[in-house]
Amino acid sequence: MREVLLFLIVIFFSFMTGYCILINGFITKDQSYFLSLLNHGFMNRVVNYIIIGVISLAICLKREETLKENEREKKKFRCYETRNKYGGRYEIYI
Repeated sequence: MREVLLFLIVIFFSFMTGYCILINGFITKDQSYFLSLLNHGFMNRVVNYIIIGVISLAICLKREETLKENEREKKKFRCYETRNKYGGRYEIYI
């Protein structure tokens, strides 16, 4: 659970950074980092954070679904763990 929460926080801030760069650089010409969806400044920020949060949550849930699917696929194969001469670990699936 802690890993999921950490990943959600990382995705949220990563997506928020990309969102702000996109809005500031390409969509608006003023010094705004959020879309002007409402006339009220505080509520406009809240709506933008909700949009960013929903998209981040969708990305996080899709990642968890993909990880579970990969774990199911991994169980179909036999896993052999080997080490190279430098001590690095490799997993080989047959």
